[in-house]
Amino acid sequence: RRGGREAHRRLPARAGVKAVFLDTEYDPGTLTLLQLAYIEVQGGRRVCRNFFFRAEAVEARVQRLTGLTPGFLCRVGTEPAAVREEVLAAFSGATLAAHHLNRDKRVLQRAFGPLPNRYGLCTMYRFARVLCLPGGRPYKMPSLLELCAHYGVSEEAIARAARADFGAETAAHDARFDAEAVCLCAQAAAARGDLRDLFH
Repeated sequence: RRGGREAHRRLPARAGVKAVFLDTEYDPGTLTLLQLAYIEVQGGRRVCRNFFFRAEAVEARVQRLTGLTPGFLCRVGTEPAAVREEVLAAFSGATLAAHHLNRDKRVLQRAFGPLPNRYGLCTMYRFARVLCLPGGRPYKMPSLLELCAHYGVSEEAIARAARADFGAETAAHDARFDAEAVCLCAQAAAARGDLRDLFH
C-alpha cells in the first residue's frame, strides 16, 4: 500500500541538495523488507512516502514489535518491483540518513538492487562521539531513543510530525515514526552545529 504527502517545512538544506531520512522494518532471518518510510528533503520541497510489502512469513518477535503480520502485509502490501523506480529516483544523488544505515541499506539493496545515493549518514555512528555514552570502545552507540533524549525530541513531537506528513497515528517501530525521529534529531543537531556536514 502506498501513502504519501508533500509538506513544506524549513530544514537546514542548501537549495538543490537532497537528503532522504528513512527507516525500514524487516524480517531479520530473511532480510525481507516489510515497510519503508522516507522523508525526501530538497530545498523547500519535502515529500514523504510509506510502503508496506507483501510477506508470507514474519518472525514472531517482529510481529510483536511492529504489528506487521503476514495477514496484514498480504492484504495491503505491494511488491518491491512495483515501487522500485520511484524509490530509486528519490534516493538518486541524495544523502541517505538513517539510525543504523548499514543495516537499512542491506535490506534495501536486497529488495531494490544497488542504491544510487551520493552520501550516507548513520546517526548511530555519527553521534556516538557527540553523546559520549559509556560502555563502548570508546563510546556506546546511542539508541534512537537516547539520541532523541539528547536533542530534546519528544515522542509527542515525533508522532505529531508523522501525523502531519503521513496522515497516520504511529509509534516506535513503525518506520514512519522512526524516520521522523531521525529527521527531527538531524534538524536539532544541525541547529546546534553538531551536523554541519549533513548536506555536504
